[in-house]
Amino acid sequence: MNPEPLQTTARSLERELHPFGREDPDELDRAFLEMAKRRVSAVVIPDDTLFTANSRAILDLAARNRVPSAGRLAFAEAGGLMTYEQSIREVHRRATIFVDKILKGAKPGDLLIEQPTKFGLRIPPAVLARADEAIQ
Repeated sequence: MNPEPLQTTARSLERELHPFGREDPDELDRAFLEMAKRRVSAVVIPDDTLFTANSRAILDLAARNRVPSAGRLAFAEAGGLMTYEQSIREVHRRATIFVDKILKGAKPGDLLIEQPTKFGLRIPPAVLARADEAIQ
């Protein structure tokens, strides 16, 4: 995961971004203790095999240390606070269109690169149920 877009966004929001250990699952306990000590306002969990394989432990550590967490859809579905990401369904739909164009003779190098335009914000039902109001 390239941290620079996150760093740029954090600076624009006048926030500090603190990367924490991700080399070894044993570092997770220490990382969350450090986050709690620094009173971080939230943690973003990247789409990474270490984090995916340890998502239950990360969720437990986040809850125990009272650190709100956000990550990919599977992370939110497993109990994380929320997710905000491009619509995978839309990405697959657009990829199908590209494949169709290539099969019909278009040169891949001539096709324009597209950025996602549809995003989804998903909040687990248990969190949503505790909301006083939800506005679509």
